Amino acid sequence: MKKRSIFTTLVAVSAALLVLFSACGTAGGGTAAAGDAGGGGAAATGEAAAATDSEETMTIRIAALTGHTEPNSWMQQQIEERYNVIIDLIPLPGWADGQARINLLMADEANRPDVIWWWGMDREFTQWVDAGLLVDKTDFFHQFPNINNYYTEMNLFMAASEGGRMFRVPGDIAEPACMTTWIRQDWLDNLGLDIPTNLHQFVHVLEQFTHSDPTGTGEQTFGFSGQGLEFRSFHPFWSPWNLHPGHFVVLEDGRVIHGSTEPEMRYALSYIHNLAVQGAIDPILAVSHPSPGEIFINGGHGAFYRWVAWLNPGGGDRIAFETHNPGAVITPLEPIQHPQTGFSTDEPENPGAWCWWAITTSAQDPERIFAMFDDMASPENFIFRMWGEEGVHYEFDADGVFMPLVSQEDNMAQNIGLGFLSNFVSRKDEANITNTRETIDLFQRREVTARAAADKRIYWRAVERPLWFMHGADLETARDEIFFGIMMGQRPVEDFDVWVDMYYNVFNGEALNAEAQALWDEHIADYHMFAESWNR
Repeated sequence: MKKRSIFTTLVAVSAALLVLFSACGTAGGGTAAAGDAGGGGAAATGEAAAATDSEETMTIRIAALTGHTEPNSWMQQQIEERYNVIIDLIPLPGWADGQARINLLMADEANRPDVIWWWGMDREFTQWVDAGLLVDKTDFFHQFPNINNYYTEMNLFMAASEGGRMFRVPGDIAEPACMTTWIRQDWLDNLGLDIPTNLHQFVHVLEQFTHSDPTGTGEQTFGFSGQGLEFRSFHPFWSPWNLHPGHFVVLEDGRVIHGSTEPEMRYALSYIHNLAVQGAIDPILAVSHPSPGEIFINGGHGAFYRWVAWLNPGGGDRIAFETHNPGAVITPLEPIQHPQTGFSTDEPENPGAWCWWAITTSAQDPERIFAMFDDMASPENFIFRMWGEEGVHYEFDADGVFMPLVSQEDNMAQNIGLGFLSNFVSRKDEANITNTRETIDLFQRREVTARAAADKRIYWRAVERPLWFMHGADLETARDEIFFGIMMGQRPVEDFDVWVDMYYNVFNGEALNAEAQALWDEHIADYHMFAESWNR
């Protein structure tokens, strides 16, 4: 029998390691201060102990994107010793070719892996279930505690198949809300401006940031910037009316319509359009690159809407920003309010996963495999798997800020394997020890301020949406052309009426809304049935 090693206590690695595969730019949010997750290695008990303490060495073939880890790393060896397994890691080739490789692996009966990880591929997943290629793990969720206790009922419902059966496990789900409005406090101070709270004040500040030389250098500055070609980048302008042009929404009377056609959208578009005409909107918002981190680090803009986790002083982007912009100070704002009603909201996140993993019917012992992954998902073991050993791979400074001792490059070069299988349940609670207490508090606050938008916005679980699949791609292309044209000052605001006419008369909008209404009503009914049966 192999001797089991003991998982150590607190652990952590560079923020860059998290950024690669996290739903929110970093594993963020939580309910306890950094450093609170402590104690020794988690010891499984009861059925979990029986499943993870087998004397028989088992080989497990796992196909996954491996990120900053390579096969046979130090971390992989620690996990193999703990669970008495041999992991045959099948690295997927990358984002461009990964899904094609996944399909080939699932179609190859002789070489199908025991555990498969994927993203997207909803139709393929349904085909795998129908073909009997995936193990039903419903009973395992109730048998082993960590994964079931970590995810919410809605998280699990979004992953469930017909009848509430669980053939897949959510791999990474964002915090309920993980974005906020950021503003350059030093620019406000330089210009003698107060922190804006409503849209009129916000627009005035952006204008001043653009035209009043907030840096004192005479260099060009933009009032507002962000990730290009993303509607959520413009959330401060949607906030006062609880709008979003990229989602179906539920109105107060229960009707479902496409958010891009709400009449108030014209007002939000006009504010953005007028700023763009004045040169206050960074033209980078009309293109897909560079990345949000690169835009943030550049520092030539006064406000943007992005990650709460940028509040962490030890984060890579935050350090780079402060190095590149000496004396710069950013501060998060409460969501921008309607000038008359005072209404505001933040951007919610999809309660469903962006990636999943499953045990295939090729597996020798599915129960033991699930028990292993469930034990790996405990807070203590997740911390170790992601960040290693305190004092060796990371430490906390005198202020309790997480500081990596191993760079991303050294993690790869030395094949340490920190972040091993990071997207097989990526925890966003107290186990994310990279978050400071201040950051945790802001995540919790954003969950509250995003609730109104979360209650209105629809995130689909349904795979079959025939009318949407018929029109959706062309509809979104036309919408984006018109909306970004308006927002970048290249088309008149009146073209919003052109869009609404197209939606209803070119893309059969009434039928699309009716399809969405029926699917949403079914979604709500299914959720209540799932929640009732899951908790029996």
